[in-house]
Amino acid sequence: MAPAQNEPPRVEIRPFCPADHEPVVALYRDSMMRYTHKSHPHYPVWVDYVTHTLATDLADIPGHYLNKEGANFFVATMQTDDADEPIVVATLAIERKSETVAELRRVAVNASYRRAGIGRLLMRHTTEWAKANKYDKLVLSNAATQDLAHKFYTSLGYTLTQRSVHCEDPYFELTHFEKEI
Repeated sequence: MAPAQNEPPRVEIRPFCPADHEPVVALYRDSMMRYTHKSHPHYPVWVDYVTHTLATDLADIPGHYLNKEGANFFVATMQTDDADEPIVVATLAIERKSETVAELRRVAVNASYRRAGIGRLLMRHTTEWAKANKYDKLVLSNAATQDLAHKFYTSLGYTLTQRSVHCEDPYFELTHFEKEI
């Protein structure tokens, strides 16, 4: 059950551990597939993207993030009334692009817990981690159709820097954001 509107959620943000793998994969897959449906022209693009992600970095989170210098994978967990253990409600990976630039990836918040401040907490935590690791710029990209995510990122001080074409048929555009920290 999601927290009441006026009750702030009790969230723990911590690095990924192996027991998180299955819920992280399910959360990411479900979160990304909410942006499409079978009759939409972009459906095959989303399916290919999610399938590729699940077979690459999310298949080996320690190898892609935890065991690499300047990278990490965070989960936000919270205790709910209907679970014995805290559940994973959000994810965010950070990956080194250069000595001073890191890329945010795999940003996902369980739909039942959106607009409860969890995404902001996770972004703040990751930004502090990035500062402590000597980064001075964060970058991220997502689908141009993810308007709510764009509003979220700009509310956190990110600037839209460019658009790029991911594929021509069906036409699918990406948006790229950055923030000096």
